[in-house]
Amino acid sequence: MILDIYQNKIFDLLIQKIYSQQHNKEVRKWEKTYGEFDKTDYEEFALQNLPNEATFYFGEIIKWTQDIIPQPKRTLLAGEDNKVVKYLQPNLKLRMYAQLDY
Repeated sequence: MILDIYQNKIFDLLIQKIYSQQHNKEVRKWEKTYGEFDKTDYEEFALQNLPNEATFYFGEIIKWTQDIIPQPKRTLLAGEDNKVVKYLQPNLKLRMYAQLDY
């Protein structure tokens, strides 16, 4: 039996936990330089189980893109390919005529 680790739910959860711990470590490091950050929980905005290498986007990134005024006409997602665009576009709240570059 060949195990496709990218389709394994337990593996996905483990990777998300590792990324989350790394994220928290980075935030503490940045706070030493820039002062304390907003401790708002943005998990409701997080995107998970995406068909990309990381499999998720932090909620802070999605919320930040939703709050940009005026909304961008184009967004460059360096390193992402077409298969993830259809998941990100509605969550980034881009205008209908906007296009995601890849």
